[in-house]
Amino acid sequence: MTTRNTFKEHVLRVIAVVGLIAVLLLGAWGIIQLAFFIPTFIGNLTTTKTTAKEALVVSLPLSTVSGNAFTLSWSHTGGSGSYAYNVSYSCADGVSLKAPLATGALQSVPCNTPFNYTNAKDKLTLTPASPATKITTVSFTVTATNLGTGVVTATGSANTSVAPAAKAAATKAPAKSGGTTAKYVSSGRTTNLYGYPDLQVRILSNFNSIRSGAQVPLQFVVENVGTNVVPANWTFTASLPYTPIYTYTSPAQQALYPGDKVVYTLTYTAQLPANQFTGGGNPCNGWYPCDPGTPVYGGPGTCNSYGPCNVSGYSSNVYGYTQPGYTNNTQSASVQIDPFNLVWELNEGDNTAGISYQVY
Repeated sequence: MTTRNTFKEHVLRVIAVVGLIAVLLLGAWGIIQLAFFIPTFIGNLTTTKTTAKEALVVSLPLSTVSGNAFTLSWSHTGGSGSYAYNVSYSCADGVSLKAPLATGALQSVPCNTPFNYTNAKDKLTLTPASPATKITTVSFTVTATNLGTGVVTATGSANTSVAPAAKAAATKAPAKSGGTTAKYVSSGRTTNLYGYPDLQVRILSNFNSIRSGAQVPLQFVVENVGTNVVPANWTFTASLPYTPIYTYTSPAQQALYPGDKVVYTLTYTAQLPANQFTGGGNPCNGWYPCDPGTPVYGGPGTCNSYGPCNVSGYSSNVYGYTQPGYTNNTQSASVQIDPFNLVWELNEGDNTAGISYQVY
């Protein structure tokens, strides 16, 4: 029996074939796209699970004023283990910085030098100082060091502007304090600062002998021979030949840029040792020469009025008077710069100088 297909059946068959072809093509395209997407998806999934991105974000005020404290803070995320944090700031127009110590005191910090004296974990209170008369931009950098590996794993930076103090700085005139005069000599170099400062002291006085009771003008110069600024508030001490030795400690001194220097003159009285004379009734009370006043060993004008003349071990001085066993009255005075090591410098071997002379 012959089966005769109608026109409608032919149309339905065509549509079915076309539909099947479309489904096959769409499935093939989807398989191709999935093949490209799966590696990327798996890679992203693995990265998310095994590696967290480490970041360190630094925050500080947009601006501050010289002499005013501000807070620098940081946020460290994505790290693993214990960390130590260091802070440093860029060299800019002589701007200096003070940071807190564990004792609560403030320590001057040179630029481009990592610090964190209190082992702070997320913030520090800092005090800037700027001799400039204009606003200066300073960059701060915080680094995170993994204590387990010793490797710096994250770094963050931020900027702030340091404005000059409202009150104008005092004129750098010769200062006097404690019998000391100081003359400041500027080099004029306040830019291109790098590396470390270096304080150097040299004795300028040149005398071989001085009479007891006279004023000793001990003159010395302190100069910054380094390449960076010495922050303010450093000091010096002077050891003077008294019995016991007297140590003069200076007040806080000003900042010194490379090549800047200060010429100091420290004046004190020359004296012979307190045991220059022995024996009861000494009219000089241990000092020589002097006015004997009431004769003790003999009449005025005689040798005995200054002490016994014919005692073994006594020798005559330049005036013909006698003194007990002191044929060489050599005395020394010395100066030490930055005795408390507040200034970070590479060479501290030139921080001390001295002089020796005769007292008669």
